[in-house]
Amino acid sequence: MLASLILYPSCPITIIEHYLSASIPGGLSQIIMLAEETKGLNLAVVTITQVIRRFFVKKFSLVLLISFSLLFAGCNYHGANNIDKDDQKKVERNTEMEDNQIEIGRIDAEIEVFEFKEAVAKSDLIAQIEVIEIFKEINEPFPKTIFRANLIESLKGSFKEKEIFVMQQGNSDYVFNDNPLFKKGESYLLFLMKTKDFDIENSYWILGEEAGMYKLLDQSVAVKLSVKEDELKNIEISDEEIVPFIQKNTELNMNEREMQVLKQDELINLIKTVSEE
Repeated sequence: MLASLILYPSCPITIIEHYLSASIPGGLSQIIMLAEETKGLNLAVVTITQVIRRFFVKKFSLVLLISFSLLFAGCNYHGANNIDKDDQKKVERNTEMEDNQIEIGRIDAEIEVFEFKEAVAKSDLIAQIEVIEIFKEINEPFPKTIFRANLIESLKGSFKEKEIFVMQQGNSDYVFNDNPLFKKGESYLLFLMKTKDFDIENSYWILGEEAGMYKLLDQSVAVKLSVKEDELKNIEISDEEIVPFIQKNTELNMNEREMQVLKQDELINLIKTVSEE
């Protein structure tokens, strides 16, 4: 097109030929050789227009290259930025979890421990229960968790209701004496005292806290979670039987607590016998 505009005033007959020769892609030396062999073509015009064409083609190609480079870099930045944001969110979540773990308070306190017969005599209710759910958590005057539980069997104290509420020291914000909170579906034998001046009916607290808890496992085993009783030695499970029991129930750390693994049936019979004395 540029060759046509240059030649039109002087030689309109050769416009088409110059237009075509100036537009042919290829090496400059090859185009000049072709122009020399073609009659009627102005070699200077073809050379100038080819140089101009090549200049604009290269410039256009450079513009395209720069554009695609910027686009690709932008995509990479966007993707990397998303990845960085995802990683940042993970770090924030992990930090939040660590902060939550750090924020959990710890309460270490001495508990009032009663000998077995005295504990049976003092308890208002000794019952086998199954935990249903957490009913409520409280912080005042002390952190506690109240559980709703099925009353499976009452070993001492007459109780007609099928459900009771059991209060355990500690909650989701504070752990008491490293005692894990009760979990749904767990079964316990508990020495209980009736609460007073409390707004929940049929609610009890645990006499001696962990010393008054017996976790029931395998339908035949009762684990006293703290403070071994001399009076219960004759119903302990033998050492040979304890080893496979511990391997099966890894959540119990026998080395960190003075736990006592007992025969469940004999413990229940002993409680009934002592309570009748």
